[in-house]
Amino acid sequence: MKIKRLGICCALLLLVSISSWSIAGGVKLYALDRDSGDLAEVNPQTGVLIGSPSPLTLSGFVVSKGLGMALDPSDFTTVYAVIEDDASNRRLVTLDLNTAVATDVGLLSDLVAAITFDDTGQLWGVTGDGATDSETLFTINKTTAVMTQVTALGDGTDGETIAFNYDNDLLYTRSGNEAAFPGQALTSIDPSNPIPTTIVISSADGFGEPTGLVYDEDTGMLLEADRQERLMGINVSTGVFTEIAPAVQGGPTLRGLMFFPSKQDLIFYDGVNLNNAP
Repeated sequence: MKIKRLGICCALLLLVSISSWSIAGGVKLYALDRDSGDLAEVNPQTGVLIGSPSPLTLSGFVVSKGLGMALDPSDFTTVYAVIEDDASNRRLVTLDLNTAVATDVGLLSDLVAAITFDDTGQLWGVTGDGATDSETLFTINKTTAVMTQVTALGDGTDGETIAFNYDNDLLYTRSGNEAAFPGQALTSIDPSNPIPTTIVISSADGFGEPTGLVYDEDTGMLLEADRQERLMGINVSTGVFTEIAPAVQGGPTLRGLMFFPSKQDLIFYDGVNLNNAP
């Protein structure tokens, strides 16, 4: 028998007493405001902000934009983010969700547009069209912020985003700002053999430039935020896009969608989801 994934509890505790395990508190959806860097909680059904956004603070810098955010599965506690400072440099930081205080990890060597972790704790990032190596997949050292180029993506137009699917262990990338299929791209990537595979987009409730992407284990779909301030659900098996929440007029442009506590912070034993174990 094998343990596929282990959340907060350790394997020994699981084997001793599965019945004592549970996750405390509800899962929340967080995002960063692209144009201000503010941290916000978002209603995943309506796209409306819950409460007031919190401005990010970073000692020695002024945060001007929020770009990506991801929860490290190594401890399911540490949140990493990509911000842009007042000198237009992009930096990797860790982020305290309670205080919105960021701690600098280091300067990123190219214009990273979005980040995600795989289930081994490896941080991945994609660059946007304005980067030196544009539309490219990188690994990022979460201790030093050093970037290592992996592969070019090159599909779609603007709006590079990335997410990891904990059910099939694949990375997914999204890009495009056109209202028709030719300007849009959806790809899957196996982290162990990082060659992009195009997923055919079969239908959609309209398109906008993707700004945030996260995998939702409850629905088995990718949850996408776009520049039209909508939330979209993406079925990666069929390529169908479905509008979940309509545009919120005057709302922020959401980047770095992230669930916390993570929906991936579950225990699977012999492939059985024990999240609801008594």
